[in-house]
Amino acid sequence: MRGLFRRLLDEGTRGADLERDWSGVNARIAWTLRYLEEERIEDVARLCGCSKRTAKRWIARAQQAVKEALGHD
Repeated sequence: MRGLFRRLLDEGTRGADLERDWSGVNARIAWTLRYLEEERIEDVARLCGCSKRTAKRWIARAQQAVKEALGHD
């Protein structure tokens, strides 16, 4: 997944562009923990202080924003 993050940067997508599409800071943090830091869902939930279900929902929202930013609707 780190390759995906690098592609976002290489293709000119800036963090500010993604930020307006992401559903808040919780989604960004959860996505970063899961995909960039390679944490398990259980650990993402623990670190974010939420349930696993909520962590999954946040990650899915952020992942959708990343896909849209890359043009992979």
